[in-house]
Amino acid sequence: MPVSTPYGPRVPSRSGLWLTKRLNRGGTYRWYFDPSRFDKDNGWKTLRLHDYRELPIADEAEATIACRKIATIYRSWKQGRAGFGRISSMSLDA
Repeated sequence: MPVSTPYGPRVPSRSGLWLTKRLNRGGTYRWYFDPSRFDKDNGWKTLRLHDYRELPIADEAEATIACRKIATIYRSWKQGRAGFGRISSMSLDA
C-alpha cells in the first residue's frame, strides 16, 4: 500500500528507491526522486525524472530505472563514500 506524502502517494519501497508519483489532470503520472525530508537541509531536493531527451518520464518502468541511478548516488552519499560530497569532516573555517 502506498505511503502518503505531502505531494501524493509514495510508490511502495523497492530496496532503497525513493520513487514518488503525482497525478496529472489527464490521469497520467509524473515521476519523482523524493529523498528523505531529513536530507533536504543538506541540499537534496525532490527531482522530477526525465529521459535522455530531457522529456518527463511517464512510464513507471522507465521511472524506476532513472530513479535507481539517482538512488545509487544518494545512497553512496548517505553512507559517506569518498567522492560523493560529504563534507562533515572538513573544516569550513577560513
